[in-house]
Amino acid sequence: MAVAGAAGLFALPAGPAAADSATRIGGADRIETSVAISQASYPKAGSAQAVVIARADDFADALAGTPFAVHVGGPLLITDKAALDVRVREEIRRVLSATGQVYLLGGAEALSPVVVDGVTSLGFNPTRIAGVDRFDTAMQIAALFGAPVKVMLCSGLSFPDALSAGAAAAASGGLVLLTNGSSLPPAVAQYLLDHPGAQYVAIGGPAAQAAPTATPVVGVDRFDTAVRVAESLFNAPTVVGAASGDSFPDGLSGGAMIGKTGGPLLLVTGSVGIPPIVQAYLQAHASTIGTVQVFGGPGAVSDAILNDLTQAIS
Repeated sequence: MAVAGAAGLFALPAGPAAADSATRIGGADRIETSVAISQASYPKAGSAQAVVIARADDFADALAGTPFAVHVGGPLLITDKAALDVRVREEIRRVLSATGQVYLLGGAEALSPVVVDGVTSLGFNPTRIAGVDRFDTAMQIAALFGAPVKVMLCSGLSFPDALSAGAAAAASGGLVLLTNGSSLPPAVAQYLLDHPGAQYVAIGGPAAQAAPTATPVVGVDRFDTAVRVAESLFNAPTVVGAASGDSFPDGLSGGAMIGKTGGPLLLVTGSVGIPPIVQAYLQAHASTIGTVQVFGGPGAVSDAILNDLTQAIS
């Protein structure tokens, strides 16, 4: 069962979650949800080594941020692009160690200098990671990983495939690079040539077309693709995540949390009922899956969906 926490957040219970249950981690809006996810993922004050911040109203620069947040040892938080949201400000103050680092994804048009000022007022000197476009920003993030082991390729023109790809990359110590739909940006093509020893996985149809030498993981839709990612890249997970496949924010922050714990991220609809392919996956793995962590408040994923997810693993 979900419980109400401070400031109206829905968070994990203080003790272990009940067996075979779906547990909500969310808030009244997308920013509050990212804070709730951070609190659930890093409950101890000062336990994060870094915080990654992305804008709340657009996914372009944040798609590669999910595995990066896990790589640097912290949550992915989102904020209004014009100023640092007070809730995010307080979560940075709570979660980040005194010697921690704050990373801002995107240029000044994505996160304004006022956001920078909000971070510096807390005593941290933020690092901005920004390229000339979303594809270059992902490349700039990739450069901070060093020699890659696993690379998830997904379209940078839409978000759904990147949500499941980000969690999978986070769980495996990998990173995310973006394709321009079904074509490969020249710099990304060169990256593949420069790092022949890495394992490349193309998530979704457009990425598979763009990178035919990568291992394809492609479903008939976003829900099926996420299930195929779970089937092919995860071995008997005990916990899985679920977020709306209709909007991006909750899956970005939630993907970092579930990836940190070694589970996949599944996509669901907001209120209609869980997709049959998701239900089939959960039922097939019900003997090992004990918890579904649902990211987002009731406006993003309804209580009826929460109940359906619980029933699927019971």
